[in-house]
Amino acid sequence: MSDELRQLLKHTDAGAPPPALDAAELPSRVRRSVSNQRRGRATFGFALLVGITVSVEYVDRHSQNAVSISHAIRNSRAPSPLPSPEGRGGRSTAIEIDLLIHERTAMLLEANAVLRKSAAQPDAFLQQLQMQRNRAALILLRSANREIPDDSVAATQLLKRTIDLFPETPAAQSAARLLNDLNLKRQS
Repeated sequence: MSDELRQLLKHTDAGAPPPALDAAELPSRVRRSVSNQRRGRATFGFALLVGITVSVEYVDRHSQNAVSISHAIRNSRAPSPLPSPEGRGGRSTAIEIDLLIHERTAMLLEANAVLRKSAAQPDAFLQQLQMQRNRAALILLRSANREIPDDSVAATQLLKRTIDLFPETPAAQSAARLLNDLNLKRQS
């Protein structure tokens, strides 16, 4: 910058009044600013919560409608319409209307049962975990089978360990049978 420009800027800055900031007012301005920011965040959070809730409800209702429609299509007979008063000469019985309402309710309950059955299927992680547990139980059972001819006491301990650690596995059932056989051989 040239000297003349610097002098002009200094002269202009010197002539301008300083900003009117009162030191006593500064803390209240900061508090007001912070409160406005909090209010803005709370409003955004509430709007986000409402948006998520509405979208979840929409998806839930849409999927329920899709299931009930697909169930009605799969069903061999379509639901009959509610009887109109004109169809019976101006009279319709309450029993017929109740019957149709209960019929439709049963269809919806069946559709929801299909959803519950599909949701009850175990996920891949649980299946993998059970498979690994069964493998570990089988390893103990095979070790016990190898020990039976040489050391029946060690084999008995391994069989008991298999039953204790993995009671719900097929290997535990086999171990219980082998343990009974060993006990019968010892007694005879």
